[in-house]
Amino acid sequence: MYPSRLVAVAATVLLQAGDRAFAFIARSSVAAVAGQLALKKVPLMRSPVPTMSGRDQHAEVIVVGSCNTDLMTYTSRLPSRGETITGSRFETHNGGKGANQAVMARRMGVGVAMVACLGDDWYGSDYVKSLCDDGIDCGSVRRDAGAATGVAQICVEEAGGSEGGGGGGNFIVIVPGANYLLSPEDVAAATNRLKDAKIIMCQSEVRPEATLAALERGRAAGMTTIFNPAPAQADLPDRYLELSDILCPNETELALLCKGDIDPEDDESVIAGARELLARGAKNVVVTLGSNGCMLVSSTSEGCQRFPADKVYATDTVGAGDAFLGSLGAYLARGMALEDAIGKAVRVASVTVTRAGAQPSYPQGGDLPPDLHLPPC
Repeated sequence: MYPSRLVAVAATVLLQAGDRAFAFIARSSVAAVAGQLALKKVPLMRSPVPTMSGRDQHAEVIVVGSCNTDLMTYTSRLPSRGETITGSRFETHNGGKGANQAVMARRMGVGVAMVACLGDDWYGSDYVKSLCDDGIDCGSVRRDAGAATGVAQICVEEAGGSEGGGGGGNFIVIVPGANYLLSPEDVAAATNRLKDAKIIMCQSEVRPEATLAALERGRAAGMTTIFNPAPAQADLPDRYLELSDILCPNETELALLCKGDIDPEDDESVIAGARELLARGAKNVVVTLGSNGCMLVSSTSEGCQRFPADKVYATDTVGAGDAFLGSLGAYLARGMALEDAIGKAVRVASVTVTRAGAQPSYPQGGDLPPDLHLPPC
């Protein structure tokens, strides 16, 4: 039942009951709610949506991870603790680290399969449709009738904010919802179905057991494993690192994993933290450093390699790290050397921070400069 139909039914029932005044109020109130839902093009009652898409293309990249609805508030500055401020606008977008990375990889041009759990609600229906529209294989996206789709409350500092700079700073609070119902059994079924994939990517926004299963099964199948330990856990077991061909924290996550202070402006500080993670089992550590680009520290070489980001006017940094990882996975799936893939992925991420939102900011691969296009299959 869609918004306009609901308005008519509600008013008709009340008029038949003889309460014309209340019927008018009901028509007005329900119309207002329906209008808001119509802006998102989501029906009031869940309609069937396709649960598979992209099945005609070979999945080169598997992403095991989260799907969240991003509830985004934009402000002139970020509030202090306990402070109430007035925002300038509110928007709703699809997000979640897993889905963001999947969407970016798919838009780059590789075949992508998503492994996730969504609620049996409006947001879940809308989300599956969005993934399908992007051409992502959703055959391993499960819906759970007893759970709500995950949400993320995001506050973004607008350009020209409190410090008069480019803005784009943010803070995020996540309510996992159905994301935490993704199970190792879901992961096993997906990897059995998609055993020819080259890359498997995961994060820490689903149950730890599901993430570990993704790394274990990816390693056993000979896939390149990419682990983004976000949100970071200070007590992360070494097994996760041992199964990671590429471990990719940002500077904050690196500090938590190493239980120490990391200065992103000090290469030696970052290198020391990355070396600690290598000693615990990771093969390669790629540390993202925001506007400073990223750094690669590898178990097979001394020192580090620094990859600068393009200098741009940032308006919204939400999802930039996911754009980096999604494009990195795409380049690696096409056989590009790790160093070359990192250098290009940093530049792709720089494009996204000039636009609002996470997934809405992600370009199609064909719209990027020619030197950032994917190599052919």
